[in-house]
Amino acid sequence: MSIYDISIHDSSSTKQDLRAKSLSFFAYHDVVNIESTVIDEIRTLGLNEGKNVRLLVHDSPEEIIHEMIIFQHHHQYFPPKKFKHKMKSFFIIEGALAVFVFDEDGRVLDSTILFKRESLMYRIAPNHYHVDIPASRHSIHLECTNGPFTDNSDAIFPDWAPARGDNKELRAFQDKIFGELSIDEKYLLQR
Repeated sequence: MSIYDISIHDSSSTKQDLRAKSLSFFAYHDVVNIESTVIDEIRTLGLNEGKNVRLLVHDSPEEIIHEMIIFQHHHQYFPPKKFKHKMKSFFIIEGALAVFVFDEDGRVLDSTILFKRESLMYRIAPNHYHVDIPASRHSIHLECTNGPFTDNSDAIFPDWAPARGDNKELRAFQDKIFGELSIDEKYLLQR
């Protein structure tokens, strides 16, 4: 037990970001200890609310390094994008997470499924179109990128991908790219 343990239910260790698109919490302290109980809290909140949940262990959008533990539903994801000057890495904690990298015309250049005890981490350098989508009903992963975060104004969204909010087109796009990926059934955990 650490004095730096945090909980999304403890207002002395985290604060909710009410401006965020998903349920998001910032850690207050500059030293943070993540226990498995926090993962349980994030999962329970995500399942009960039917929304994605983020625990940001950096303390503000202006930070240089952003580390986020993300609970993500299979059917709630963002469209492909790239950042001109930001890298991104994904480390799986629970479930299965598919990561796709695209060329400028929308063809899949590479894909992987992060799955505990097998493929654990995937890193994408700046200037690559990419998308991450749970290959299971939900996944929990650690995502790291460089900041600051400016409300996606530095994100570049391609013309070949459906826009966020167009759920029917996003679902068709998701089905298309998953169809191109040879997925072993062990990854599709109650999808």
